[in-house]
Amino acid sequence: MIEALLRLEGGDLTDLEASVRDVLNALSKGDLESKPVLQMLRLLRNGIRHMPQLQCLLGSNEYSCLLRVIVDSPSLSCQLEAGACLVNGMLQNSSGFMAFEQVNGMSTILNILEGSCDGELMQRLFRVLNICFQNMNSLVDEEARSRFEEMHRLLSELSVSCLACCVRCPAFKQENRFSIELCLEILSLQLLLGSETSPEMLTSDNKSLETNTQLGMILTELLIMPIDRPFMQQIKSKIVSVLVYMPPEFSFFLFVHQALRAILESFEIELHVICISHRKDAETRALPYLVVLHKLVEKNPQMKIYIESIVFKDDDSNVQEKPSMNSVAAIPGSFLSYLLQLNHSTFEAVSRMSGEFLWILCDENSDVFVRRTGLGNAVGMLQVKGLMSM
Repeated sequence: MIEALLRLEGGDLTDLEASVRDVLNALSKGDLESKPVLQMLRLLRNGIRHMPQLQCLLGSNEYSCLLRVIVDSPSLSCQLEAGACLVNGMLQNSSGFMAFEQVNGMSTILNILEGSCDGELMQRLFRVLNICFQNMNSLVDEEARSRFEEMHRLLSELSVSCLACCVRCPAFKQENRFSIELCLEILSLQLLLGSETSPEMLTSDNKSLETNTQLGMILTELLIMPIDRPFMQQIKSKIVSVLVYMPPEFSFFLFVHQALRAILESFEIELHVICISHRKDAETRALPYLVVLHKLVEKNPQMKIYIESIVFKDDDSNVQEKPSMNSVAAIPGSFLSYLLQLNHSTFEAVSRMSGEFLWILCDENSDVFVRRTGLGNAVGMLQVKGLMSM
């Protein structure tokens, strides 16, 4: 088996499937102590990564053995490799997820996370939970689906407490890579949890309110961190995606704790990246920002005044007397100029949301809207609002 691992690392995949089968047979017998477990797990992880079709070899027995390694092995290296095997086995593989759930895999992962475990292992386990959540729709067994839904609140509470520990630990402040990755994994899970929960449910009882208040404090803490720290733009972008599903109460919370300025600063950086990117889907990165800012402006008059002063800060001193067919009112490179570019996005959701955001900032007044954006930029939204016909 060691020779098979060496062959794999050398790029020879000829006997890979046979070697992986040997590893799975050894794992399924449960005689883990008498085998070079670490090398076996590495072979399994690399095997599935190089040949995703080998995912079908992992059944409930194999997942059970991998979980047992994570729970019982005294070796952190073995635990990490077993966690990586779970990730590779279930990635884009709904049948693998169902086999994992047959052995109550998620419950086991939650029990491990409720205890103390290494930060890098925690990151891999949260990655497993993210994959499980993405595959939830593949559950056909009503009992399994019901059990999954019962875990929702526990998972939400656990992920918030783990996020708090991660953000406030010295390793995160020292920009440890695994702490950053753990933070991003938990935020991804919060995004998935939020997408499955109505805003009303987030504040439906004292426990939910307490959990989401704590989450709001942590997200705000992250938002106001200096943007020039490594990975902070990526983290802030992920936070904005989480805020898409925020309850109305969050808008006031963000304003009071001065997180709005940080969101706008992050959005402006994202707009710069979008404008210089040659990827066709780059503009979709602006959508969560537009949705969140639109909600904030709609719910909070103070925020509307503040955001309006940022977006149109160069406009009022350069007012045009007559409507323009282009965006000459917007200074090139300004926040407004980037937003007007999004008005012409080929992605309908982006162009519509950008137009709606500017429309509400202009008090839903067509004259103000045309004056501030130019007739050529305004015409699409005016047609949507039924104020102009072709």
